[in-house]
Amino acid sequence: MSLVLIYSQRILYSRSDYFKTVLTSGMAESQKNFMTFGDLSYEVAELIMHYLYYNDTNLTPQTVLDVWNASLCYNIKTLQNECESILKLAIDEDNCISLLLIAHQYNSRLTYLLINYIVDNYNYLNTKPELFNELSEVLKMKILEKLPASMDQNIRDKYINVQK
Repeated sequence: MSLVLIYSQRILYSRSDYFKTVLTSGMAESQKNFMTFGDLSYEVAELIMHYLYYNDTNLTPQTVLDVWNASLCYNIKTLQNECESILKLAIDEDNCISLLLIAHQYNSRLTYLLINYIVDNYNYLNTKPELFNELSEVLKMKILEKLPASMDQNIRDKYINVQK
């Protein structure tokens, strides 16, 4: 079931390049005062609309990742920055790979922070090579390039074997 939102074109137009393009391109949404979102939960859509209208949001640890992903998708830069400020503080071994996948997909500024986190924590992450299987070859190479040259050869071999 798709989510339908009623909105003010002026607010969406002024707060997001994505919405600006959609609302000025002659698409059906530019002729109506509602838009259908098949990929957002009601809670996330409500948080985004609240932010667009009031420049304020009540992000929680449970919603910040979904709101960040939507802000990247809908090019809402200020909300993206707010989410990234929160996520920077929450990066850990359990979420760094999944966050890196999203960040890299949207060319987020968190990409390099996450790569550095992975390199700094390679001893722990090295015990879980299956995590690296989720990464693209480009991301694997970026991580390999940052690994210290003095790193133990056995550890480097594991990273290289994951790459193959």
